[in-house]
Amino acid sequence: MKIKELRIGNLVYGVFEDDEENSNHSVCLVTGLSEDQYLGEGWNFMLENMERKDVENYFEMKPIPLTQEWLLKFGFEKDNEVDEIDGMLFVIFYIGDYIVEHWISEDIFNFTDDCNLKVQVSSVHQLQNLFFCLCGKELTIK
Repeated sequence: MKIKELRIGNLVYGVFEDDEENSNHSVCLVTGLSEDQYLGEGWNFMLENMERKDVENYFEMKPIPLTQEWLLKFGFEKDNEVDEIDGMLFVIFYIGDYIVEHWISEDIFNFTDDCNLKVQVSSVHQLQNLFFCLCGKELTIK
């Protein structure tokens, strides 16, 4: 994942080593970014752990895969019906005038609106950034 893809406030996985030096990850909020390592020697990012307050150091960030559960956490409402086009099943989630189609068999998420915009998103931070660009509002966990 590139630093240029992120904004302060995005949610990502922070990757860290536990006491046994095993690699683990947890959901983190991006609190600082720098392409030029101005946050300290060798530091490009700062994270706040949303799940484990005992972890302070991360050696990597990874995108959080977008799922139906994340859409619901952000306040999207799920249509009760599963729709079908050409034998492909999909579920619709909506928030305001915006829709996310989840094509179940391919596990693809398409962000759409009523003006024929269609953007495929695969991670939580991509959805957060797209929503902010189009709406001027942050997607936050409800």
